[in-house]
Amino acid sequence: MEYKDLSSVCKALREKRKKLNLSLEKVSLYTKLSPSILRRIETEDQLESMNQVYLKGFIKIYASFLQEEEIVKSLEEIFYSSPGTNVETVKVDKTNHLRFRGRNNIYLLMGIILLIGLIIAGGMIIRKFFSPRQIHQARKTTIQKEQESHKLKTFSKKPSLLKLILALRTKAEVFLEVQVDGEEVFRDTVAAGIKDSWEGRKKIVLYVNNPSLLDIEFNGERVPVNRRRPTTYIFTPQGFKISQ
Repeated sequence: MEYKDLSSVCKALREKRKKLNLSLEKVSLYTKLSPSILRRIETEDQLESMNQVYLKGFIKIYASFLQEEEIVKSLEEIFYSSPGTNVETVKVDKTNHLRFRGRNNIYLLMGIILLIGLIIAGGMIIRKFFSPRQIHQARKTTIQKEQESHKLKTFSKKPSLLKLILALRTKAEVFLEVQVDGEEVFRDTVAAGIKDSWEGRKKIVLYVNNPSLLDIEFNGERVPVNRRRPTTYIFTPQGFKISQ
């Protein structure tokens, strides 16, 4: 079948879609063309006002999806050489298209300049507030506050009368080493979901290669474990500390 004008193409596309029992939404899903564009093509809704270069591309995508190769082959003649096609309109649309691209290029350049400015400003802010020295100092201060807070809680329970009880639960596979009152009582890699506890009188030392993989309780109180590097915890009747 020959297609000599845009109207016959639009009608053929509409009929083929209905014949295949496809909705506009489903066609849109596969072609990435919006349902409103597809509907305008099928109903020939003010197609002359659309950019003809874009319109030709939309129809080509639609026709290819419906496997209407004859329509695809006819598009060049319909849009550029057919007597029924307004060639002058197409040329004007090309000019507008070039202007549109020119404006887009200006907007793109302005966006790039703005993005570079934001990156530079962000880098300056990060450098000012998040330098390695300041981060290290903030971590050190946080650890000290955690230790002091835990010591105050322990003192209120008359530590001289208490046993030292260390309880652990693993979140993932982790290596542990435990010493109770100077004697090594455990040294191995533990699987996830394991619970264990130890009791002592004077001191319990815990070495763990990644504290963030543990839940730790000392004398019934939760111990902060926000580190991800090998750490040694020392538990005594006065509280706990992290070995530097």
